[in-house]
Amino acid sequence: MGGPDSWEGASVKKFKEEGDAYYAEPEFFDIFRFGWLARDPHAALAAPNTVALSRETAGKYFGDWKTAVGKSIKFNNKDVYEVTGILEDVPFNTDFPIKLVFSYSSLKDVDRTDWQGVYTRGYTFVRLGRGLAASQMNTQLRNFIDRHTPVGRERRGIELQRLADMHFDGRWGNYSGRTFSREMLTSLFLMATFLLTIACVNFVNLATAQAVKRSREIGVRKVLGSTRGQLIRQLNFPSAGTITSKAGQRANPFLKRPIPL
Repeated sequence: MGGPDSWEGASVKKFKEEGDAYYAEPEFFDIFRFGWLARDPHAALAAPNTVALSRETAGKYFGDWKTAVGKSIKFNNKDVYEVTGILEDVPFNTDFPIKLVFSYSSLKDVDRTDWQGVYTRGYTFVRLGRGLAASQMNTQLRNFIDRHTPVGRERRGIELQRLADMHFDGRWGNYSGRTFSREMLTSLFLMATFLLTIACVNFVNLATAQAVKRSREIGVRKVLGSTRGQLIRQLNFPSAGTITSKAGQRANPFLKRPIPL
């Protein structure tokens, strides 16, 4: 991929990108809200051979993203695209790690009328109208496929997937390549609950044993004439003193000098 406008000369920059480049229609950004620093998707991706870059990518290609609009890049060392928009960088944990987005009308070598093949790298996002259930839409999709599949050819099913399930459904995956099943989340939750339950039971047992020991100590101190205030100080401050003493002992080797307590 080249950066500068001129392809004739030694000033051409070349970059190797690993994924994160997509083709999209402007309506994609009506469903998903991405921050746009320059232009808007309907103006930037309306014509063929146009591309929008993320802020980071534009800075990498042209030095300053503010000067990138109007310049050109060469994709796959053959197709030239004009930079017509700049997007804000997306979070690292997004399922749409977009760095370059080309106008969908620029897409080549894909038969968009073939209802027999399945283009597994392509996604279509729809927003259902009010009152239209997903089950009704799935029925319409099956009927649509039946009408457009030639006679004698296998009919492939198409169905909707809830956007909320996209990150958790490992069958289809997502653009980030990271999915995490709900079953795994449930298992981790149950494990954490089990460990917390054991910790609580152990704490209750230790507290009960300590309470029995302390109750005997309190009885002895009362017999010896201790007041309520004295009991509170004697039962609480020794613990703080023990903690301070142990902390001082651990720090002493580093200080190389005695610590007064």
